[in-house]
Amino acid sequence: MARIIAGVGTSHTPAIGAAVDNGKTDQPYWQPLFKGYEPAKRWIAEAKPDVVIMVYNDHVNAFDFKIIPTFALGCAEEFPIADEGWGPRPVPVVKGHPELAWHIAQSTPYMAFALVSSSGVACTGLVIAAASAGIAGAGAVEC
Repeated sequence: MARIIAGVGTSHTPAIGAAVDNGKTDQPYWQPLFKGYEPAKRWIAEAKPDVVIMVYNDHVNAFDFKIIPTFALGCAEEFPIADEGWGPRPVPVVKGHPELAWHIAQSTPYMAFALVSSSGVACTGLVIAAASAGIAGAGAVEC
């Protein structure tokens, strides 16, 4: 049986990704934020979770204003990085965990919780079950 071992969260703003992409994480303005990520990065590297469930905002990339699900669950093998207007960010493709994702998709209706399932859309903000090997110790990666 699976065991939830942690919940880790962070503030979200596109400027955080821009600071990473433009090498500004050591600047005085950004240092407190990125220094705050260090304990979580170390813990994830030490704990080596089998699976990480990432939750984030779609930014109207995979879904447009015609359909905006409250929650969507990514069920693909991998998710390409979306182009949010400045080209795709230079971060790795997100590796999915389809077996777990489809299990969650099939189980949640019995708990009176409705999800939209999706596969093959760009990584911009879906709920995704991701294999931890691709992100352990990677720090704050925003898609």
